[in-house]
Amino acid sequence: MQSPFHLNRSARDRWLSLCLFGGLGLVCATGAGGPETPGDSSEEEPEAEFTEWDGGSTEYIGWVNVTLGKAFLDLSKPEFRRRQGLNSGSFGGIADFYYENFVGENGMIQLGGRGLGGHDTYGFNLAYLDDTKGYLKFGVDSRRTWSTGNGGYSPPLGTWQPLDPAMLHLDRQKFWLKAGLTLEDKPAYRIGYSHETRKGATDSTIWGGFPGSFTSRNVAASFRGIDEIRDTVTFDVEHTLGDTDAGIGFRFDSTRVSNSLNFRNDPGAATETRTTQQDVVQTDLFNAHAHTISQLSTNLTFSTGYSFTRLDTDLGGSRIEGTTFNSVFDPAVQRFPGFLDLAGGTVLNQSVVSLNLLYRPSANWSVIPAVRAESSSLGGASLFTSTFPGSITQAREVQSEQDFLDFSERLEIRYTGAKNWVFQALGEWEQNDGDLNERQRAVSGGTLQMARDTELKRFVQKYTLGANWYPRPRFNLATQYYFKRRNNRFDHGLDTTLNTPTSGNRYPAYLTRQNFETHDINLRITARPSTGVVAVTRYDHQFSRVETGGNTEAIDSAKLRSHIISQSLTWSPLTRLYLQGTGSLVFDTTDTPSAISGPTAVVTQSQNSYWTAGFNTAYVLDLKTDLNIDYLYSRADNYYDNSAGSQPYGAGFEEHRILTTLTRRISENLRVLFHYGWFRNRDNTYGGNLNYTAHLASTSLQYRF
Repeated sequence: MQSPFHLNRSARDRWLSLCLFGGLGLVCATGAGGPETPGDSSEEEPEAEFTEWDGGSTEYIGWVNVTLGKAFLDLSKPEFRRRQGLNSGSFGGIADFYYENFVGENGMIQLGGRGLGGHDTYGFNLAYLDDTKGYLKFGVDSRRTWSTGNGGYSPPLGTWQPLDPAMLHLDRQKFWLKAGLTLEDKPAYRIGYSHETRKGATDSTIWGGFPGSFTSRNVAASFRGIDEIRDTVTFDVEHTLGDTDAGIGFRFDSTRVSNSLNFRNDPGAATETRTTQQDVVQTDLFNAHAHTISQLSTNLTFSTGYSFTRLDTDLGGSRIEGTTFNSVFDPAVQRFPGFLDLAGGTVLNQSVVSLNLLYRPSANWSVIPAVRAESSSLGGASLFTSTFPGSITQAREVQSEQDFLDFSERLEIRYTGAKNWVFQALGEWEQNDGDLNERQRAVSGGTLQMARDTELKRFVQKYTLGANWYPRPRFNLATQYYFKRRNNRFDHGLDTTLNTPTSGNRYPAYLTRQNFETHDINLRITARPSTGVVAVTRYDHQFSRVETGGNTEAIDSAKLRSHIISQSLTWSPLTRLYLQGTGSLVFDTTDTPSAISGPTAVVTQSQNSYWTAGFNTAYVLDLKTDLNIDYLYSRADNYYDNSAGSQPYGAGFEEHRILTTLTRRISENLRVLFHYGWFRNRDNTYGGNLNYTAHLASTSLQYRF
């Protein structure tokens, strides 16, 4: 088999390989090796060498880290980029840069940045700090993430319709400016501005249909075009008046979104069409908030908070099916419903008040009661033209209004009076009442097409008990249990839709109640049986039940069970050696009344079980050289092929990852590092199409000044 490194493929690869292995050569040339003798008595010296590098007697004002590397893959570069967050080609540049220096008597300037070509990660920040006056900071940041465009996979015909991965990346950029005036015994003023953008494309789980002799399946990959801009301005003032700290602030946020959802219908067939849904949203947000913290006495602290938010939103867009993406509407091409000329908006007003009290009646007791009240109103309206196959179009108007009033209470009690014990008890309650009114009319003639008035009620209660036990200096145990129940009620005083099995329109007014109940218990044991050994064991168990009711009697619509067992063990047998192992096992299932078994099952029991194992070690080879190895293994075996009756879900994969770093300290302020990584992924969910094996090699030079 041909080597994955392909060292002679091009002049660029030969130059890159020379740099990579030149770094390793530099490590070897400066005397890297094992301990001087197997029984030497210098085991304490490497620790002093680390201390000198990390601090030592020399004060440094900055550092720079230069990195150069490349990833070598055999298959599935997009999946590697998505899972590891790394580019699949060459990369290099300044991974990290920092500089600081004093200015005048109380001032300091700080400068930082990075720039990695290939990973498309760049950043720069500059700050001036003065302990007696305030600060001024600004910076820019740009980073890229990747998507795969895999879509779905249908086993009967081996159907896989991925997208071109070259287009599926998302760039996030941000510029910020912050300033603060913090004079002694004066109000503190802080102001900030940020400009953020997200541009590019990312994959979506709303897939298009793919035809076949077996049956049509929605597995064709789709993508979202992203174009978003957000500007934010903040202003805050804080001051201390006697025993009270008070503050007030404002926030202005303006967001402009012009995104799209794009998917193919029957790709490769004579009937292939492409759908583009344009989503245009403009929002303007204003928020005012205030808080106080008062020390009423030595054992009593009282705090308050208030927030008001107004959010104005304008909507626009369309959903058009055509021969290409972004087509002009043609009723002769359209096969599925859509819409044109969407125009509308919403207005949200929200007020929140919170009151909190911290009471310590004695040294061993703490009582913390809190209450919160929220009032919100949301009104919206939109106009659009419905489109159907052929030439049928109809203009519609939709309106909705909703009002909610929410109260929540919280009481926490902590007791530390028992020897080696800490006890906690917590109760939380929430009551919510609201009204939702919905109307849909035909614009021509004003015919009422749908009317629904719904009264919503929600009651949430949660109770938590916990205890920490410290029977011995090297052993402690922590355990916690909580019970949570949420009751939702939907009373439909008016509903013009026909909630019958044959009407095709049973939701959402068909549902009248839905209840959620959860029991959760967790246990953590930390033990230090001997010097240099630490073991942590944790167990979590959660059981949830969902009860749903409509025009018929309520039933258990879902039962969710999960068990999580995790263990870590850390051992330092020698001063120069560190070992750590971790592992976790998760059993997670969801049962529903409609779940059945067999290859033709439409709905199967949901499985989300998996396990992971990891190992990390660091070993000091000599006074200036050390080696670090990190290994991670993860596996899930939940894939079940029921493609004869439905689209199979559930993950089935196995992944290995090994990262090694060899570090050589050339001098007190200079060191060179050689990194090597090996990655292997096997994915049954996509019939092996996402399998890959990758090698990652890089050299870093770190210099402090």
